[in-house]
Amino acid sequence: MQTITPPPSSKEQITTFFEQARAKIPQTHVKVKTIRKEGVVQLEVPQEANEPQGEIREVYFFPEQQEMIHHLIEPTVDANSGEENRYLVNLKGGDEIGAGSKSLKGVLVLHKQVGVQERVEAFDVDSTIEEEGDQEVLSLLSAPARFSPSLATGKPEVVSNSPSSFTFEGGLGLALLFAFMGGVILNLMPCVLPVMSFKVMSFVKMAGQSRSLTLKHGLMFSLGVVLSFWLLASMMLMFRSYGQAVGWGFQLQEPLFVVVLASILFIFALSLFGLFEWGMFFASWAGQTQVETTQKSSGYTGSFFSGILATAVATPCTGPFLGSAVGFAVTLPVFQSLLIFTSLGLGMSFPYLLLAAFPSCLRFMPKPGAWMETFKQLMGFLLLATVLWLVWVFSAQTDTFSLICLLTGFLFFSIGAWVYGKGCSPVAKRTTRLFAFAFVVLFAFVGVEAILFPRASWYNQEIADNETKSPNDLWAGWETFSPERVAQLRKEGKPILIDFTAKWCLICQTNHLVLGSEGVKEQLASLGVVKMKADWTKNDPMITEELSKFGRNSVPLYVLYGVDEKKDPVILPQVLTPDLVAQQINIAIPNDIALK
Repeated sequence: MQTITPPPSSKEQITTFFEQARAKIPQTHVKVKTIRKEGVVQLEVPQEANEPQGEIREVYFFPEQQEMIHHLIEPTVDANSGEENRYLVNLKGGDEIGAGSKSLKGVLVLHKQVGVQERVEAFDVDSTIEEEGDQEVLSLLSAPARFSPSLATGKPEVVSNSPSSFTFEGGLGLALLFAFMGGVILNLMPCVLPVMSFKVMSFVKMAGQSRSLTLKHGLMFSLGVVLSFWLLASMMLMFRSYGQAVGWGFQLQEPLFVVVLASILFIFALSLFGLFEWGMFFASWAGQTQVETTQKSSGYTGSFFSGILATAVATPCTGPFLGSAVGFAVTLPVFQSLLIFTSLGLGMSFPYLLLAAFPSCLRFMPKPGAWMETFKQLMGFLLLATVLWLVWVFSAQTDTFSLICLLTGFLFFSIGAWVYGKGCSPVAKRTTRLFAFAFVVLFAFVGVEAILFPRASWYNQEIADNETKSPNDLWAGWETFSPERVAQLRKEGKPILIDFTAKWCLICQTNHLVLGSEGVKEQLASLGVVKMKADWTKNDPMITEELSKFGRNSVPLYVLYGVDEKKDPVILPQVLTPDLVAQQINIAIPNDIALK
């Protein structure tokens, strides 16, 4: 009996799947016109008359060649350009386009909202780039802020009016120079000054030693600094490659890292006060480099770990020149990015390396003597000031109970250090040393447990927010930053000052005292400036993304919007003074305009 095979039939689900897939295939038959104006490329995309009208929610361009398009700058699109049946898509070109490339190839994807349905249109772009002096190209990029959907939430978020104004245009060579200069200046930043005590003690110890020995210590210190920058940069780039919004100084956004760093510095301070002696290796690790011939290896290790510790405390600050260089570095390939961070590390270690290479520069240092003990104790107070700063940062990230537990842990560390100093001396009996060492381990364990006991609540943002709210704090009169609120105020024509800050950034705290001075407050109030605080003390992807729109990856950043919605904001310097702020305010908000 012959079996009759039924004719093939299509399943509705599979048919719909194939239809959706075909809709995403680029439409090669559509001719796209491309014009260029000062590094901005505009694509004129025709729209079929029978195509459904809808709101464009997303626009992407995937270039065929690398570095053709600046991938961090959101494209803008205008469906109402004065002519029917066309879109105008504006792209910020990379170095290749800026250098005068003759053609643009890639795939343009538009996501449209048609009623309650989403529609995807794809266009195969293979077009000759025409030079044209049409001002419309740039005017579209200066138009009011448009909405660009967030990949994380699926909701629209406000994009800066003209992000291209805040990109670093100097190239890799200038970025390397800026990173080196920023690294040198980093030694003078308030967050780095406490660590200078280690370096000063090393200079004192090495006074009168041979040039080769001093140079080796300088090289080991520089190696510790550079390797630390490599490690932090690699971690940051790795997290960003996996979609995590992190920036420079991200490690101090973690309460656990803050606790570890504060504990180490607290114990070092106890050692400097003479409560106990580390021993040869631990003294070296604390930065008190031993230069005796029999202890060369431990001394070199001390210089190396001094460089690591200096970097750990220094990274929260960016300082002049550094903000743009670091922001530019994260947009580059890994090798070029690490090259910039290498230049940063060399700049930070350069003064120390220079003094190590030319010991004659140390002749201003007094000869070793009894004064060194007093000087060492003074350095202990400087370290305690650093610990106090880190405790303040920790309190802003957690709650009161966690802070009490941290201080309790410090108490147990102090008792353990006292027992170690009294009972573990080489002149003590063996039995006494064993009992003392057992008590030291016990107190250290209890201290660590006390600190980590409330760890589960460290990342509860609601608890931390409730703890830090105070009607009489320094931030009275400042609104919490929100992109939607910024967009609303700009439409209303109100000037805005945004302070991107973090409690672990000491430059930020110093600058906030300037912004809170009576003269600046009165000037901002008289002009009706709305003050907004973008707190980056804890990791906040929204703030990280906002920083990247201004070509930055770190704080501080001060953005001042005027009353004219079409004008770009003014970026204030990273180190503020009352006169400088007043000058920048007068530039961004002329009195005759602000009073209208």
